[in-house]
Amino acid sequence: MARADRLPAHRLAAPEAIHWGRALSWAFYDFANTIYSALVVSYAITLHVKEYTGVEKYTFLTMGLSLLASALLLPVAGEIADRTGRAKRWLMALTVSCCAACALITFAGGPWLILTLFFVANFCYTVSLTLYNSLMPMFAPRRRLGLLSGLG
Repeated sequence: MARADRLPAHRLAAPEAIHWGRALSWAFYDFANTIYSALVVSYAITLHVKEYTGVEKYTFLTMGLSLLASALLLPVAGEIADRTGRAKRWLMALTVSCCAACALITFAGGPWLILTLFFVANFCYTVSLTLYNSLMPMFAPRRRLGLLSGLG
């Protein structure tokens, strides 16, 4: 393989290599998102709230409201992340907030606090999806994004 300093400029603008360390980090993050979606959203929260209230509809109402709130904020969040170049920082803050809200659900004493924490967790999760998808071009050249996406 030719050394980078000997390659023509047009080859440097579109690198061929995937940054595998970053790509694997991205794939593990995607895997964690799948776990959150499968366990927390689809299973644990519904059972937890049903245990307190006897009905599941509040969980789905809370989920719908969190999705609506995130849909309204996503264009603004994307614009801020793009203009400031701090998508990774926003992603970290949203991830920590989601994890903290999920952890606090364990200690919540009533259904309304559980639902509020679930709203926060799901809102942060949904907004973070857009930000982490926007980071893909940092890890692989455009023509290899399908491969990277398939890893997650």
